[in-house]
Amino acid sequence: MSTGAVVLKRRFIIASCVFGLGMAALSPTVLGNEVKQVMKDMRREYNAAMASTTIAEFGKNMASLHASVGSASHINFSSDPATYQQGMQELEQGLARVDLALKANDLAAAKNALRQMNSTKKHYHDLLN
Repeated sequence: MSTGAVVLKRRFIIASCVFGLGMAALSPTVLGNEVKQVMKDMRREYNAAMASTTIAEFGKNMASLHASVGSASHINFSSDPATYQQGMQELEQGLARVDLALKANDLAAAKNALRQMNSTKKHYHDLLN
């Protein structure tokens, strides 16, 4: 085999591998795992916020929760994207209510608003599972 043919064959193999990895990254299993990881992060951040004893600590945990919600809202949930996006919108509305209490420096009200979001979470988890 000529040197040019060997180089071409190697490039084809590399391109095939890159394409295959790219397709695997877009598969429902990988996206499902991404959703699961973000949801685990959100649960951890929710629990940390609820365990907060100061408004500063609560605010820090809410900033992390906001970031995770932002990440989750950009995931293309393939089994029912419309319901998933509706749930994410309701979650963001709930976070806005938490933020109002946080801006008022009312830790109890902020925790109460966050606690109320649990029913929304349960509702959409039931719909999507």
